[in-house]
Amino acid sequence: MKIKYLKDTHDSKVGDVKEIQDHQANILIKLNFAEIYQEQKKPAPKAKPSKTEE
Repeated sequence: MKIKYLKDTHDSKVGDVKEIQDHQANILIKLNFAEIYQEQKKPAPKAKPSKTEE
């Protein structure tokens, strides 16, 4: 599970994002040391109209 740290720990700083085992992540989340990290999807780039010369 990917988590984002809310507090400093012995091996992570606030804001760090790490992939750790689910059972470890659940403990950190319950202790308010971390939250589930969900990557924000980037919007699909809009297609530029092609300019063709006639």
